[in-house]
Amino acid sequence: MARKNPSKVEFDEIRDRVGFLLRRAHQVVRASLENDPKNKLGLTATQHSVLTIIDTQDDIDQIGIARLLDLDRTTTGLAIKNLQKNGLVTRERDPKDRRSLLIKITPKAKRQMPGIQEWALGAHIRNVSKLTKQEQKTLRQLLKKIAD
Repeated sequence: MARKNPSKVEFDEIRDRVGFLLRRAHQVVRASLENDPKNKLGLTATQHSVLTIIDTQDDIDQIGIARLLDLDRTTTGLAIKNLQKNGLVTRERDPKDRRSLLIKITPKAKRQMPGIQEWALGAHIRNVSKLTKQEQKTLRQLLKKIAD
């Protein structure tokens, strides 16, 4: 529908734009995850992703983590710093490349990973529970299409 005044954008029009809806959905999903009472360690969504990658990869550094998660180095570094502060990861010099630091999961974090993953999966299920299975599949396909 054409606007009477093409230079004037209505508030409802902004709220209906894909970018607005994606940002708002991201806020809701993130808050649901981070404020969940089962989030015993107070992890952020980014910290959860980083910790999961570290748990599943051998000999990975900050740049490798950032690449796998499509994060910038600063965001990745901050997540690692906070995980390290909480005793969940360590940084160790790579014996093959002394300039590089390998990020390793601690025994404390390793013991807690089943509970961490159960919490994250539960939050994910709650976030998509308003959608049918087909809608969930379609949403993932459409988001991948936009992201690629």
